[in-house]
Amino acid sequence: MSVLESNLAALRGRAPELAACLADSLVETETCQPPERSAPSTALPALQLLPSRSGGLTARCSAGWLHSRYDPEAEARRVAQEALQAGQDLMVCLGFGLGYLPEACLAEGTKVLVIEHNALWLRSCLAARPLPQLLQDSRLAIALCPDGDALLSVLHELQPGRIAVSENPLFAVLFPETTLSYRNALQQYQNKERINVNTLKRFGRLWVRNTIRNAGYFADTPGVASLEGCCNGLPALILAAGPSLDEILPHIAKLRESCVIIAVDTALRSLLRFGIEPDFLIVVDPQLYNSWHLQFCTAGSSILISEAAVWPAVLRAAYRGIYLCSSMYPLGKVLEERSGLYKGKLGAGGSVATTAWDFARLLGCTTLYMAGLDLSFPGGRTHAQASLFEQKALNAGQRLKPAASALFQAALGGQPYRDTANDGSSVITDKRLSLYAWWYTRTLAKYPELPTWNLSGRGLAIAGMPACTLESLFSLKSRRPQIDQAITQAHDTAYAQLRSSTDGERFESAYRSLLNELSEIEGLAAEAVQLSTKLVNLIDTTPATTPATTRPAAALAAQQTIQQQLERLDAIDREVLQSKAKDVAGFLYPDLAEQVGARSQSLAESIQKTADIYRTIHDSAVWHKKIMEEHVHNYC
Repeated sequence: MSVLESNLAALRGRAPELAACLADSLVETETCQPPERSAPSTALPALQLLPSRSGGLTARCSAGWLHSRYDPEAEARRVAQEALQAGQDLMVCLGFGLGYLPEACLAEGTKVLVIEHNALWLRSCLAARPLPQLLQDSRLAIALCPDGDALLSVLHELQPGRIAVSENPLFAVLFPETTLSYRNALQQYQNKERINVNTLKRFGRLWVRNTIRNAGYFADTPGVASLEGCCNGLPALILAAGPSLDEILPHIAKLRESCVIIAVDTALRSLLRFGIEPDFLIVVDPQLYNSWHLQFCTAGSSILISEAAVWPAVLRAAYRGIYLCSSMYPLGKVLEERSGLYKGKLGAGGSVATTAWDFARLLGCTTLYMAGLDLSFPGGRTHAQASLFEQKALNAGQRLKPAASALFQAALGGQPYRDTANDGSSVITDKRLSLYAWWYTRTLAKYPELPTWNLSGRGLAIAGMPACTLESLFSLKSRRPQIDQAITQAHDTAYAQLRSSTDGERFESAYRSLLNELSEIEGLAAEAVQLSTKLVNLIDTTPATTPATTRPAAALAAQQTIQQQLERLDAIDREVLQSKAKDVAGFLYPDLAEQVGARSQSLAESIQKTADIYRTIHDSAVWHKKIMEEHVHNYC
């Protein structure tokens, strides 16, 4: 069996489709792309295998060296250690090479994602060294990605958190355009994760407090899963609050006759001005400021779709009914899982409008129309006229500081740039809004059977969401009686089932169980801090003589004590990692490894960092317990 056949056999057990693609030397599919213009048009440059000066195998082609000609293994170790010094969750390797870097990253204890553009090139790399152990390692993933969009989809599926990136220099020379698209995709993903971490640092405690204050709604309200498919076959009009919403509102009464009306919170005020309450109102942002969008707004005939972490006043207003979706945060997830009160997941792309789209999909609507989804600043405006943002700017306007200045500053806040609008013109958008557009592009590709149209001609063009005119909706037949009947039937059934259940008892049990586990984590973390502190002192004062026979009895006893305490720390690690409350305690510190810093240079330094980590976990567990105990009488 050749080296290539051995490697493909090892790969076949974990990635049979990739192995089959690589097994055919002549295959050229959508994922197995031909080389770019920088390489020969008919074939890739031949890869020549050579011994390095250190004795290991290296390789080169007419475009350059694939690895160091001196010591490729040492080179890979150095790259891995430098790239992973902040404790990243995943190393993304642009190019497999001869496998040295993936091996070095796995040795450092980090998962690896290898991205390749060309199946033939990857095949030639796999024909060089026997790597069955590497290819069978479950921590390694290899993906053929024709462009950056495909890479983003892979990252979304893996959900790795913080990533490190390394490019093989020869890969970048052979596939320059693809490498550039990969870089842009990785930058986009890292920007998204940076926004998530910064948002969590700012609002994490608020989300926890809101979830505890709203915890009773887990038992007292049904989940969106009970509405699944209730509007099967009906069109839906989803109202976001972009500037183009103002063009739709004069016709909203007519459109309501044909479509299920789903409005996001920021669009409600505009809708009410035209005397229309939506069928469904979507509110998922936990901030107090976001709840102000609903102040002095009455939507008693609307059904609220929300999340347990929203500002409590949102759930206390009068609605036809309230339905919760599954929480996006660990505390809500744990309470939902333990109580068995499954609510139903909705997509979250960073914007409430993305959740509204996914809710329409859950309802079973077969054609979706997006209104006010500009994801840009047409005419220099940020929102529809009646929205809180626009009204606040107008109210604060002065002769020397007009409202236009505030709106202009708002448009500058997210790194603005120009892009293409649906009508082919140029429009100003920003990095934050482009992340929402990417979410739609990726999600729409997963549901090609669900056509989605954008009514905003001047809004940002979104791949997979073509523009349509308002007039095209006027030809839709009236279905309002059918819509009302479908929603009423599903709503009545959901609340009837809720009243006959024992959800309160199940939720009380889950609440108390989580409190107990937080107490256990608190105790384990306190013990780990105490042990780590003693260990550091012991290591600093214990001489490290080499031969065991020459060690003084006191030093030997100290070494035994160190070993025993290290074993106890390992046991604490295992207990904490097995606890279902660990995600709750660690929620407020997603970048804990990064805060701790670079990899330790000594045992004492490593143990000191362990103490720092457990001190943070202990403080988080204490804080969560305090908040939960303050409200325990409400639910137990």
